Amino acid sequence: MHGILQIGIITFFCHSLYVVFLRHQSMKAGKSMKKRFVSLLVALSITLTFLPIGAVAAAPIKIGNLKYTVNADGKSVTVSGTSRNPKQLTIESSISDGNGNSYTVTKIGMGAFNSTLEEVTLPPTLDEIEDSAFFKCSSLTEITIPEGVTKIGTNAFYGCSQLTSITIPSTIKNMDTAFPSNPKLSQVTLTNGIYRISSSAFKDCTGLTEIKIPTSVYEICSDAFNGCTGLTSVTLEKGINIINRNAFKDCTKLNDVKYNGHKTDWENVRVNIAGNDTLTSRVQYLCDINFDLNGGTINGSSTMATQTVYSNEKLGTAKCYPNDQPFVVPTDPVREGYTFLGWYTQAEGGTKYTFTEAVSSNITLYAHWNAHSHTVTLENDENKETNSYDYGSSVSVPTPTKKTGYNFNHWEVTVPDGETAPSLNGPDENGNYSFSMPDYDITLTAKWTQKDVIDPDVDLKFDAATGEVTSNNAKVNADDIINRKFYDDKGNEVPGEKLNDRGLPTEPGDYIVKVDVKETENTAPANQITGNQIKWSYKVPQKEEKVTYTLSLLGGIAKVNGKDTTINDNGNITIEKGATVEVTFDKSILSDAQTFDQWTIKPASVLNAVDPKAETITFTMPGENVIIEAMTKDASIEEEPNILGTTLIIGTAAAGTAVLAYQTYQLGTEFYLICALPTGTAIPTNRGELAELVWNNAGKPEPAAVLNANATETDKAITWAVENDLLKAAKNNGETYEATDPVSRTEVIKAWNQVQAFKK
Repeated sequence: MHGILQIGIITFFCHSLYVVFLRHQSMKAGKSMKKRFVSLLVALSITLTFLPIGAVAAAPIKIGNLKYTVNADGKSVTVSGTSRNPKQLTIESSISDGNGNSYTVTKIGMGAFNSTLEEVTLPPTLDEIEDSAFFKCSSLTEITIPEGVTKIGTNAFYGCSQLTSITIPSTIKNMDTAFPSNPKLSQVTLTNGIYRISSSAFKDCTGLTEIKIPTSVYEICSDAFNGCTGLTSVTLEKGINIINRNAFKDCTKLNDVKYNGHKTDWENVRVNIAGNDTLTSRVQYLCDINFDLNGGTINGSSTMATQTVYSNEKLGTAKCYPNDQPFVVPTDPVREGYTFLGWYTQAEGGTKYTFTEAVSSNITLYAHWNAHSHTVTLENDENKETNSYDYGSSVSVPTPTKKTGYNFNHWEVTVPDGETAPSLNGPDENGNYSFSMPDYDITLTAKWTQKDVIDPDVDLKFDAATGEVTSNNAKVNADDIINRKFYDDKGNEVPGEKLNDRGLPTEPGDYIVKVDVKETENTAPANQITGNQIKWSYKVPQKEEKVTYTLSLLGGIAKVNGKDTTINDNGNITIEKGATVEVTFDKSILSDAQTFDQWTIKPASVLNAVDPKAETITFTMPGENVIIEAMTKDASIEEEPNILGTTLIIGTAAAGTAVLAYQTYQLGTEFYLICALPTGTAIPTNRGELAELVWNNAGKPEPAAVLNANATETDKAITWAVENDLLKAAKNNGETYEATDPVSRTEVIKAWNQVQAFKK
C-alpha cells in the first residue's frame, strides 16, 4: 500500500472484519497522515464497540449466500452479510447452525447488503433493520417490510437509487433518516399504526410525487420530506397534531394538500411555519354543506344529507369526501302552497347561493319560499267583499251584521271542485271566526234562521236548578229576564241577602217566582210583554245532614264505597252512616311462621253480619262506632272445628266474646314477640325503641342521609328505619313523628319481619 492519503469513515464498515494490517510505508506521509491514521483507528474502535457482543464473541454462521451473527440473547441471529454478491435473496424466519442449534432471524445488520442486490424477501420474524443495512443497494427496485418490524435505522436505505416503491408496516415506531436520497422512490405506502415520521426520513426523494399520511401519525418531524421536489400531493388525516420545521421544505411542486378534518381541527394542528409555507398556503380542509328545507320536501323526504367537500372548491365542480363523488346540486324542493325561490345563506334574508362560489367553512343553505296568494269572498245577502291572503296565514271573519227577524246561523264555505273546505273556528269572545288560508280561492256565504216565536203566557218554563227560563222551542237566558222576584208562602218578597249567587232562595220552603221576559235576538214574542208577569211554583227541599262514625281498624286495609281509604295515626277512619265498608286482612304484618286466624269485631250487629274467619269482610256502616282487629296464629296449627278456641269464639255472637277475642289477640301478639325477639329483649313501646331494635339487629348500617355530627344512636336508627320503609316518615297531617310516639305491636311485628327479610 503506497501513497495512501485518506481512509474514509465507513471504509471498514464490515461486521466480519477482525484485523486490519497497514504497511509501515503508509505512515511516510508525515504528521498529517499520522493524525488521519489515528482518526481511522478511533473510527474503527467506535465501529467495533457498537457491534453486538455476540457478533464479536461468536464466529458468523454461513448458510447459502447469507451470513448470520448470533445475537446476545443466544436465541436469535442478525443477517450480517452476503457472499458471492447475490441478486435475489430469500431470508428464512429461522436457521440451524448444523450443530443442532436453531435461531430466529430478527435483524438485518449494518452494511448487510451491497449494490448487486436486486430483490429480497424479508422474514415475518424480523423486528429491526439496523443503520445502513441496505446502504447504496443501487440495484434494489422494491421492498416490502413485514409487519412486526419496529425500527429502521439511520440511512438504512440510503442511496438505493433504483428503489421505486416501499411499504412501511404499522408496527414501525422509529424510522430515523431511513430513506434519504432515493431519487426514483415514487411510491411510499404508510400503514395505519405508524405514530411518527422521523427526521429526514424521505429527504431528497425527488421522485416521490404523492404521500398519504395515515390517521395514526401524530407527528411529522423536521426535514421528513425536505427536498422532495417532485412531490405534488399530500393527504393528511385528522390524527396529525405536529408538523415540525422544514418538514416539507423545497417541495416546490406541491400544489395539492388535503386535510381530512374541518377548519377548527386544522387550527389546532401545531405547524412550524419555517420551511412549510408551501404546505400551509395550499392546505384544504373539510367543509360541511348542510341543507335546511324550511318546511319543504325533496324526493318525498323532509331532510337532506350533508355533503362534505374541501375548502376553496367551487361546489358546482367539487368532489365530495370521502368517496370522491361529484357534489350534487340539489333539485328544487317542493312545499304545498309555496313557490321555491332558491337556496339562501340565512334562514331569513341573506344572499342567494348559486353553487359557483368557493367554500371556506361549514355552511347551511336555507330554502326560501314565496307563499301563494288566494282570495276570500264574503257574501251576506246583497253585500259582497273580497280580500287576498297568503297561503297558511290566519284569516279572521266577523259575524255578519244583524238581520231583522233572523239569527245568524253559520258561514257556508264554497271551494273549487275536488278541494276540502277549511274548518272554521269560533266564534271567539269578539264574535269572530278564523281559519288557515288554503291553497285555493274560497267563498263564505252567510246563512240565517228565523227567530223563534214564543207566547210568554204559554211556552215559557222555569228551571229551578239553573235559574233559566226556556220555551218549548227556544232558550231564554237569565239576562233576558226582567224583574225576577221570589215570594214566600206568606206572600213576602225574599230579600237579596237570602238569595244565592244564582239569585235563588237558600232556605227550604215553597216559593212563587214572578218574571218578565224581554224581546231578544233569540226570541221574538208574539206580543210585547208589558208588565204581565209569569208565575211558577218553586220549592227548596230540606237538606239531610250527613252523620259519621269511627271505624277503629288494626291489621287490615279498608275501602269505603269501593275507594281505598287512609287510616289516621290513631288507627281510625271516619265513615258516613250507611256507607259500604270492605275490610281486608293486611298480610304484610305476617312473619313466615304466622297465618290469619279471625277478626275480633264490635258491635255485635257487624259481627253477626259477616264471617269473622274470612280474610275479607263487607258490611254497612251502622249508626255507632266499630272496632275490628285481626288475630293471627301459628301457621303450623291445623284447623280443627272441635277444639276450644277459635271455633268457640265464633259460635258466640255476643259483645263480650269480641272483648275476649281481643284479649286473646293481645296475648297472642305478645307471645309471638317474646318468641321472635332475641332472649331478654323488651317489646318496644315507642318509635325510638323500635328503630333501635331493628337497626341493631341489622348490624347498625350507616343511614344514606348525612346527619349532624352530634346525632345520637336513636337518631341514626330512626333515619335508617325511615329510609328502608320500616317506619313512616311523617304523619298523615304532615306533622313530624317524635321518638317517644307510641307504636302498636302490629307495627313491631311488621318492622321485625321486614328486617329479617332484609338480612336474607
